[in-house]
Amino acid sequence: LNIFRKSLGAADETDLTSLVEAVEDARISCESMPGAVETLHSLAVQGIRLGILSNAQSNTLSVLDRLLDGAASLLDPALTVLSYQHGMAKPSPELFQLLAGRLAQCGISPQETLFVGNDPRQDIDPAKEAGFLTALFLGHPSSLRPGECHPDLRLQNLSEILTATSSLSTKP
Repeated sequence: LNIFRKSLGAADETDLTSLVEAVEDARISCESMPGAVETLHSLAVQGIRLGILSNAQSNTLSVLDRLLDGAASLLDPALTVLSYQHGMAKPSPELFQLLAGRLAQCGISPQETLFVGNDPRQDIDPAKEAGFLTALFLGHPSSLRPGECHPDLRLQNLSEILTATSSLSTKP
């Protein structure tokens, strides 16, 4: 929002959320990943806390909520780290440490947390360096970023999280 405000010469209190959403919707086509809605709901029903660490803009949560039929509301605000809020982007170790610190406040360690991403360099490698268990999502070829990495899991469908995590030493 700050970049839009500066570019347009708008006052700090001017709400440009709908403009940002319209521009981002026109610029980037977003769609739900296969199995996302069902998986998020199932994990939430099991009492597993859900969060997101994303190179995101101010419209990200509303776009996710629309794409995921309201499932974005299942994300714990305490475990939601959006890059625009902190003035830095992944793969910055500081963002992963910030998430690890917030998890610690909830009594959860990175070793008990599965970090799912589609980018070896910006998701998997820095998450592993911060001590998280990792899963590389391969199920949507156009979203998969190039690069080598060694995740704990490789997922073709997000619903695989429901069975695959039982083989990892994680807890809610």
